[in-house]
Amino acid sequence: MTLVSVGGHLTADADLEDRRTMIDAIKEGDIQQFNTCILRGDDVNQLDPQNDLIDPLILTIHADIQVPFQTRNTMTQMLLSAGALLLGDYRETCTVAILFNSPVEVLRRLFAYDESMDDLDSHGWTMLHTAIWANAAHLTHFLVQCGHVPTVLDARRQNAFHFAVTLDRIDLIPRFSDAETLYRNLQTTWNGRTLQTRLQDTMAGQRVLYQCLGQTHIPTTLLYPHASSGSLEIYHPSTSKE
Repeated sequence: MTLVSVGGHLTADADLEDRRTMIDAIKEGDIQQFNTCILRGDDVNQLDPQNDLIDPLILTIHADIQVPFQTRNTMTQMLLSAGALLLGDYRETCTVAILFNSPVEVLRRLFAYDESMDDLDSHGWTMLHTAIWANAAHLTHFLVQCGHVPTVLDARRQNAFHFAVTLDRIDLIPRFSDAETLYRNLQTTWNGRTLQTRLQDTMAGQRVLYQCLGQTHIPTTLLYPHASSGSLEIYHPSTSKE
């Protein structure tokens, strides 16, 4: 709120208030004025007059401004919902939307710009890798429904299955894979180890193997090759004390 002197008294200058831009509101952390800019239809991709490499999304995510995180997060979500693009880049905007656990409606709108769902972003990840990193279960499921392929490799040569194991996000696997796809990928390797072996090494991995494959036609010996020797304790939901 800007105050001016009128007749010796300070009063709000409504006209000046209205002229403040979205960029100004973000820099000042003024969520009320920011919302006013959104409601009146200001350009959510407006560049900063002082720096044409900065737009509203860049400001709320990356810029060194003294604004509380929660305020910045709220502004980011509002910008994404209003159709903002990160410096006009569709792919990087998708990454931002996933990292911020945005509603699926935001991604659905972004997908209208491009169909290259399996392209890697600047981090070397696909959208599914990013959703796994963000632990966004609803988005991993949505991405696969939209046609994302969990077998695509990231820059470090990990498919989505191995990436989930690496990040200890194993419980997400049933959200982005059916039993057949998981089974086909059990012998894929990363760092010299198969997915099957990596899953068998943890209780969460055994749980996923049983949940996805334990009641299918796939022979148990293919899932648990050492079970008969007693060297591996098989998780079973009905017997676990967890």
